[in-house]
Amino acid sequence: MVFGRFVTGVGFGANDLVQCKITTDWFKSNFLAFALAMNLTFGRLGTAANFNITPMLLDKFGFDEAQACWFGLVVAMTSGLAVVVTNYLDRPESRAAAGVALEGVIENVPDSDDCNVDQDKVSCSDFSRLGTMFFALLICVMALYGACQPFLHIASDLLQTKYFPNDPIRAGVLQSIPDILSAMLCPVFGLMVDRIGRRSRIIGIAGFCLCASHLIIAFTDVTPVIPLVMFGISYSAGTTALWPSVSLLVPADRLGAAIGVGESALNTSLTIVPIIVAALSTKGSFLKVELFFATLSAVTVIISAYMYIEGKKSGGAMEQTIFGELVEDEER
Repeated sequence: MVFGRFVTGVGFGANDLVQCKITTDWFKSNFLAFALAMNLTFGRLGTAANFNITPMLLDKFGFDEAQACWFGLVVAMTSGLAVVVTNYLDRPESRAAAGVALEGVIENVPDSDDCNVDQDKVSCSDFSRLGTMFFALLICVMALYGACQPFLHIASDLLQTKYFPNDPIRAGVLQSIPDILSAMLCPVFGLMVDRIGRRSRIIGIAGFCLCASHLIIAFTDVTPVIPLVMFGISYSAGTTALWPSVSLLVPADRLGAAIGVGESALNTSLTIVPIIVAALSTKGSFLKVELFFATLSAVTVIISAYMYIEGKKSGGAMEQTIFGELVEDEER
């Protein structure tokens, strides 16, 4: 099982990285946030389907865990067929016809001794050129996703413990609310980000609402639908604003490295946070866990405020619209 999870992690990480890079190449100058949001939409539809279908396979159809995994294999094979189609559509001839840069070719990069333009070599200078704003964005990625995805993984147990004892199907339905909402709203937020910019502020507001949703679950007994709806809206808004910001903060010739570092930071967070969650979990209570998630959300708010302040000093790249226009503050 450990080896299987290891292989799954390697495949998922590589797939996510290549998917993001291909999408950025094709849509960098034309509705990039919307295009990346569509990637998020289909991914979260799959997650929501998993949350609903897996309990039904186990409880309604009598599947055991091994049979459920075989069902997952069929789904993975379908994804593999989609990869074959994508490779055909992304062939060099198609890129050239659409005016998309070919892989391995860097355009409009100054020729200087300080510029490492050898794509076949990776050096520390590649990362030093990414800039402090990019690494601040990485902290937001780690904190925001750390407050979201690990929560979704334990949400069924939390819901059964606090709200619906021994009712995995009902818990699974409610657990899928954030992903269903995110799937519907990501394209909307993608268009909004492309049109109005203000990425750092959107990330900060999303982190604040995430923090509030975790605190509501921790300290109140209101129906979980309310904080889960808040969670889903915040999750979709925050993640939709995060990934398109990468191409605005790093040089074009280092975009692949930047996306790779971003995916690495994301996976590092998704490795460390569940370990901390397991250590904080106590039987019958998720209070400490929810406070930890709220803290991660608060970190997102703080770092986004830093990015907004620093961004204004350096030209406000994250505030730009798809038209390259800088969004001016209302008071101006």
